[in-house]
Amino acid sequence: MHANIYDQFKEKLMKSYDNIKIGDPLDDSTICGPLMGENAVKIFVDGIEEIKKQGGKIIKGGKVINRIGYYVEPTLVEIDPHAKIVQEELFVPILYLFKFSNIEEAIKFNNSVP
Repeated sequence: MHANIYDQFKEKLMKSYDNIKIGDPLDDSTICGPLMGENAVKIFVDGIEEIKKQGGKIIKGGKVINRIGYYVEPTLVEIDPHAKIVQEELFVPILYLFKFSNIEEAIKFNNSVP
């Protein structure tokens, strides 16, 4: 997000995450269903730990939900766009927030992923 709107947009995004319905993927009101299995939950948990090790900050979510199935909280993370974890796709509900100053910087961040 552009630096001029980052804080305001982040606050709105955090509030919207409060309203995400987690549950049965066959229910039309569900926004976030379960992960595909135990391995996906492990990828999520390991990813959260790696994010923290690499200086990332969990600003919303980041936990496994204690219920039948493979549910986790959709997660918002502030982290340096050059962090190694950002370079790999975990296929779990983690959204990285980056701040940029101009379009060239945003394109550079986007194109830095192998």
